[in-house]
Amino acid sequence: MQRARKAYGNDFSQHKSAQLMESDAGDTLQVIGAGLPRTGTTSLEAALEIRALKKGLRGYRAAVDAPTCEVYVELLAMFPNAKVILSVRDSKEQWWKSFTDTVGVQLGFIYPLLVHPVGFLLAQQRVVWAVEKHWAALTGSEIGTKVYTAHNQLVHEIVPKKQLLEFNVKEGWPRLCEFLEVPVPDVPFPNLNDAKAIKKNLFGAKVRGAGVWSLYLTLAGVSAFLLIWPPAALKRALGL
Repeated sequence: MQRARKAYGNDFSQHKSAQLMESDAGDTLQVIGAGLPRTGTTSLEAALEIRALKKGLRGYRAAVDAPTCEVYVELLAMFPNAKVILSVRDSKEQWWKSFTDTVGVQLGFIYPLLVHPVGFLLAQQRVVWAVEKHWAALTGSEIGTKVYTAHNQLVHEIVPKKQLLEFNVKEGWPRLCEFLEVPVPDVPFPNLNDAKAIKKNLFGAKVRGAGVWSLYLTLAGVSAFLLIWPPAALKRALGL
């Protein structure tokens, strides 16, 4: 509980006692994904879609991946009857490698610098910085494998056992469907790996940012040139 207060502030207890807030759509959130990014959340999302659990909160009945995994406490306070799925990897080392090979680039220096002049990419980056700050508070040290361990332990401390399922997507349908109290579908469990798509998107974001920086630098260079060499002076220098 001490880690919970450190991560979420001294008003943590208020989250637990918050009244249920109905969504505009009149539905309630049934499934909250508390697993960190790169823990099979894409496959889990696809599985929930197959089981028709993606409508509810403002049109959705389930939410997974970031930023859901960072606000599961607030969501559980809003929807106290929701089931919580903590998606996990085989080990913290496996998670960290997957994370650093993909979205972890956003925690570095070069990516934020490149995307800074692009409004919507900067807005996304600010969310990443907020998550990074939360993770640092959670572990009390530099971000790494400790994030995975501390986050998962905290989920177990906060979420009532009867409402929590720790789930590795390798387990497939049986445990998930039993937990959700739905029939096992007659299709294979989704096995999706979006690492290539993530890398492609991040590369595209860097290219877009680099293009904007190039435009800014070009305009700055032209402006500086015109200040040093006004059109009239330039014509004289060229003998025109």
